[in-house]
Amino acid sequence: MKLSRIILIALLAAACGSSSDLEVNSVEPVGTYATGPFPITVHGSNFVPQLMAKQNGGGGVGIADGGVDSQFQVWLDDAAATQVSWTDQGTLTAGIPPMVPPGGVKSYDLKVVGPYGSGVKQKAFKISTQQPASLAASAVSSNGRTQVTTTETFDVALTIQNTGQSAANKVIPTIAPLGVAASDTPKDETANDVPTTGDGLGSINGGSSRVVTWHFSNLQPGTYPLVLSANGSDDVDAHTVGGAANISLRVVLPGELTTAVLPVSQTQISTGQQLGFDVDVTNP
Repeated sequence: MKLSRIILIALLAAACGSSSDLEVNSVEPVGTYATGPFPITVHGSNFVPQLMAKQNGGGGVGIADGGVDSQFQVWLDDAAATQVSWTDQGTLTAGIPPMVPPGGVKSYDLKVVGPYGSGVKQKAFKISTQQPASLAASAVSSNGRTQVTTTETFDVALTIQNTGQSAANKVIPTIAPLGVAASDTPKDETANDVPTTGDGLGSINGGSSRVVTWHFSNLQPGTYPLVLSANGSDDVDAHTVGGAANISLRVVLPGELTTAVLPVSQTQISTGQQLGFDVDVTNP
């Protein structure tokens, strides 16, 4: 019996020691437009359940009475989640209770309480009753022209408007086909030059818009159907949002006039006499 007690104490000490650094790393999804109930998955570390001595027959060590699930609590600020279920030492699932955020949107701290400690991730989950982000795109070429010459430098501008209420994050503008000698980095007319990777334009708030411009030069003659688009993620639940616009550009050779004087019937005239002749002007 002394040996069993020693083993039990050792196991409990190991559990307590490993779970003292209980951490909450992330939650899936990161937010919702539903007012609940809504399922979430919490990821972290050291979600260690409590052990206790069994009293069935030969004794031993097992999970505490009530099972693993009852040992953990999940909170959004002061609201307790329901149906908390332990998956493993890095995963819990739970149900968000019905909640209406003040002001239409709020980021909540998420807290996990276990038998050996607790952990908090601040502003981990967002709930909104506002309209999701929605991107609309429109494109126009320099001065509204759709035909240019091979010697001209011209621009194509893309206006990106967020018609929703939530922000659109990491908005990246792109143009296709890329083989039309456009600059790789569009110029952001509302800020500085921006890359087309990473965070791109950053965030576009609800009701706001941005304008980016691509520069073209030295194009070969032909017709170029272009697709200008912008894609990002919704600020609340991170779903993908995007918009696209089409524009077709015709590139032609510059005008080059040639002239030719047609033969005349008279090769000699007197002073004061009028002579008529024809000139042939062509644009090859």
